[in-house]
Amino acid sequence: EEFLPRSIGPHLFFWSLVFFFGIMPAGMLTENTTQPPLLFRKTAPYLFLIVLALLALYPVFTANFVWEDETVLGSPQLHSATGLADIWLKPGQSILLDYMPLTYTTHWVEYQLWGMKPLGYHVVNLLLHITNALLLLYLLRRISMPGALLIAALFAVHPMQVSSVAWIVQRKDLLYTFFYFLAFLAWMRFNEKQSWQRYLLVLVLFTLSMLSKRMAITFPVAAFIYSWWRDGLITKQRILQLLPCLLIAFPLAYIVNFTLSEPATPPLVVLSIPQKFILVGRNLFYYVGKLLWPSEHVPFYPPCSLNVRQPLLCLFPITVLAALLALWKFRRRIGRGPIAAAAFYIATLLPVLGVAYWCLMGRTYVQDHYQYVSSIAAFMLVGYGVSVFAPRLFCHADKCFAAALLLPLVLVAQQHTALYQDCETLFTPNFAKYPTVAPEIAHNLAVGLLRHKKLPQALYAADYAVRLKEDDAQHWQLKGDVLMELHQLKEARAAYEKGLQITPHDENLINNYASTYIFYGDSPNPESAIPLLLDALSRHPRDFRLNANLGFAYKVAGKKIEAAEYFGKAVALNPARCNPEILYQYGTLLIETGQAQKAIAPLRQACAQINDPRYVSALRQAETAPSK
Repeated sequence: EEFLPRSIGPHLFFWSLVFFFGIMPAGMLTENTTQPPLLFRKTAPYLFLIVLALLALYPVFTANFVWEDETVLGSPQLHSATGLADIWLKPGQSILLDYMPLTYTTHWVEYQLWGMKPLGYHVVNLLLHITNALLLLYLLRRISMPGALLIAALFAVHPMQVSSVAWIVQRKDLLYTFFYFLAFLAWMRFNEKQSWQRYLLVLVLFTLSMLSKRMAITFPVAAFIYSWWRDGLITKQRILQLLPCLLIAFPLAYIVNFTLSEPATPPLVVLSIPQKFILVGRNLFYYVGKLLWPSEHVPFYPPCSLNVRQPLLCLFPITVLAALLALWKFRRRIGRGPIAAAAFYIATLLPVLGVAYWCLMGRTYVQDHYQYVSSIAAFMLVGYGVSVFAPRLFCHADKCFAAALLLPLVLVAQQHTALYQDCETLFTPNFAKYPTVAPEIAHNLAVGLLRHKKLPQALYAADYAVRLKEDDAQHWQLKGDVLMELHQLKEARAAYEKGLQITPHDENLINNYASTYIFYGDSPNPESAIPLLLDALSRHPRDFRLNANLGFAYKVAGKKIEAAEYFGKAVALNPARCNPEILYQYGTLLIETGQAQKAIAPLRQACAQINDPRYVSALRQAETAPSK
């Protein structure tokens, strides 16, 4: 509870009760015997979903960047006009080695609008999630699915959906689902009345979904399952109609899986076929269990045992197969719905069940956000059951069951969303319960603690990450950063040097290591930093920090002309959102080297960002200096 913001408290629980037991019994979750105005009947369910999602996820408005958010948003491709072309045309240089150009294009647009302010990114994520819930409701009502509003409400507020919304880099889940649903709508319309225009729209929307995240590769199978559920037919024509989707999907999946992804890392990825058989079964049980009881939420869960010498572990996949066979055998008695839902659930999860390699498999087998789409199948079974069978018990039983389901889910979702306030709140519970699962847990916790200036705790967490994986340069860099804050200069340099032994050309490590000679110590030694920075710049000429630090190094060394040159290059790399201190340093050096008129523009930009007396004084000096 110490990680929850102050706004979450007893008053919120009270208003949630008022909301659920005041609105739901009014008939918003099921058909009502009275007939309100037509406009209200059409719009009220959608308005209800919007309010419900906001109630469950509102802590996201105060959330910050966590985990990989700043790595992605700090990528040079997002900061310049040419970067947009690189996002699309240079898959080999993809951010985080993941080719998702449409997702990164949305981040590029946002960076131009609000830079590194997290609120804008979180608002867009939340709006996308709400839009997906509204689209789902529309799709379900279009096929007259009983309990459609309850199904969409479960999708909107279930705690398993939180990480897709509150974690900014999971924009890919939200965006691919948006186009996935639109492609489904186009496929429905194509099935109703076939035309080449409608078919082309299916292919276009599916391609957009694939360009958002490669999990969309499951769409052809999901569309086939839907069509079979509707009419019970398996035809050659239908298979051929979906074949072009696979021809679009596999090249995009190949780019990521075989040309960009990091090589598989033992011991989690190198699995035998029997181990993968067990893993698929265990993962399915895990995901279904999390839907039923979503009390725990951490970024990294411990890997399960896959010991093939334990026969009981084979019961997981065998039970799954037996359940599927039973649903298939009794489909004429119970209908095609249950087997179609089970097939949809497994098919849309299959890429991350353990059959194929995915990016995080080297550290964990499961993550909550993987079933953002597949969870719909489980919600459909629940929504259908409550809508059809609950009214047989007593009057308004369906409404009571719906309220009993949604109220605790909303409250748990609020708590899970509140964990995304920062790295400290998100990773402290993970480190407390599963400290050895992945070094990223301790690493990200140290990042959060460092930002809050809890330096002894940050050093402990950074040390823990180093002990778990000594050959990772990022952990040594973080340890060096913490030691610098503790004013342990000698130890910090030793940590940076360890990191540089592992990755000698890492520009971030070089920047931090060089900074120890420029800014710190009783007697700065910029001559030691300048060769390092020049060497790094030869490989990364467009790196903002390298240029800026080289400017500082030359200034400390008394070489004003060279300092002005590199400060100018840094400003040119990010002119709209340049750090005001860099602008100030550039402006003052221009004045000192007799270029006062040229100094006016950067100094005005610095004053516009921060009303610092130094900036104002320098600007006046530049404006009043005689022109040369």
